[in-house]
Amino acid sequence: MKRFVEKILADNQMSIVDRRVAPEFELAAVTRAVQDAGDNAVLFAEVANTDFSVVSNLYGSHARLCELIGAPWTVSASVGARFWMARGWRTSIAKKQCRTTWCGER
Repeated sequence: MKRFVEKILADNQMSIVDRRVAPEFELAAVTRAVQDAGDNAVLFAEVANTDFSVVSNLYGSHARLCELIGAPWTVSASVGARFWMARGWRTSIAKKQCRTTWCGER
């Protein structure tokens, strides 16, 4: 998992939240804002009341999920993506910008 997180950081597929966040509600709110902006994973560098960082939305794109579990990204998967896009589901893997003021990109 550590190598996967390092890879998506290097591939600019992860938004970084550098400020301290509260774990109760703020983690979920920021993750939702990032999901609304695209499909980046989110790294919370400082979480209140813990020494641990938190990573969220690792499975935010079909391509990342396939890579993580070792499944091929096939034509049938892209056909499925078009099916859901036609019904209004967010499936973009190209958006990289976080629309929150406290969120930064690496």
